[in-house]
Amino acid sequence: MELLEYATTHRRAPVLKPTVLHGGSGTVLGSNTTEEDWAAHLDAALGNPYVLQRRIRPVTELFPDEGGRLQPWRTAWGVFTMERGFAGVLARGTRLETSTGVVDIANGAHGGTALYELAPTGIGG
Repeated sequence: MELLEYATTHRRAPVLKPTVLHGGSGTVLGSNTTEEDWAAHLDAALGNPYVLQRRIRPVTELFPDEGGRLQPWRTAWGVFTMERGFAGVLARGTRLETSTGVVDIANGAHGGTALYELAPTGIGG
């Protein structure tokens, strides 16, 4: 099955993202569009710098608020790897009540990273 045919017939599964923007700007969820709007987005993306990827469903996790009460947030996690393995994580999250379905900076998500450095190996000796 060709990619365009797949994207058209499985509208609820993919996400269309421009490659030249960041923080989620310009991201379109197929599931948030009509069939006609999705077809128009796909047509506009053809021959332009876009990627089509499988939609990741963020998990809901509980985090304490300022008063210590647990509040639901949608979080998306990513793992950094380097040549020698694990290098850290990236997390983005947004309060459940303000979630648009996309956990990204353009929609008000908070983000942070934790990087990990392995001890050097015997370089040069």
